[in-house]
Amino acid sequence: MKTKPNWLARNAANMITLSAFPICFVLLWVVIVHRNWTLTILFLVTAIFLTDFFDGRVARYFKTISSFGAAADRLRDKLVMGIMFAFLLLDGRIHITLKVLTVPLAVVEIALLMIWFAEVKKKTDASAGRSGKIKMFLMSAATLLMLLNLIIEERWGQEYHLLATVFLDSLFLISLFFAVKSYLGHRAKHRAQLSAQLGQA
Repeated sequence: MKTKPNWLARNAANMITLSAFPICFVLLWVVIVHRNWTLTILFLVTAIFLTDFFDGRVARYFKTISSFGAAADRLRDKLVMGIMFAFLLLDGRIHITLKVLTVPLAVVEIALLMIWFAEVKKKTDASAGRSGKIKMFLMSAATLLMLLNLIIEERWGQEYHLLATVFLDSLFLISLFFAVKSYLGHRAKHRAQLSAQLGQA
C-alpha cells in the first residue's frame, strides 16, 4: 500500500516559495534605503532565485504540485523582478541602455501581473508557461551579471566594458521578446479556459 507523504513533504515546496517573500521585503528596503549595498543585494537576489530553483523540483519529487504553489511562484517572480526594475531605474550606476530596456519590460510585467490576478480570481491555471520560464531564467541571469559587474566596478575600479554592456542589453532584449510572448500566451490560455468554464455552466 502506497503511503501518503507526511505534512512536511506535502508543504515543503510551498514553504520554500513562501520563504522568498520576507526576503523580497528586505530586498525592497535595501534597494530604497541602501542602494549602494550591492553585495547585499546580490546575496538577497540569489537567495530568492534559489527558492525559485528548488520549489518546483521539491514539488515534483513529492508529487505535491498545486495551483496555490503555481500562483505563489509567479507572484514571487513578479515581486523580485519589480524590485530589481526599481533598482535599475533608480541607480545612477546603471547604463542608460539598460534603463531604457527596463521600461517596456516593466510594462509587460505589469500586464502579466494583471493576467495573474484574473487567473487567480477566476480559478484558471496560473502556472508559468514555457516562454515565462525562459524569460525568468534570462532575467535572473541578466540581473546577477549586472550586479556582479557593479561589484567588480566597486572593488577593482573597472568600468563597464562595451562587450559586457552589449551582452546585458542583448539578454534584456531577448527577455522582452519572451515576456511579450508569455503575455500573449497567458491571455489566450485565460480566454480559452473562461470559454470552457462558460460552456460547462
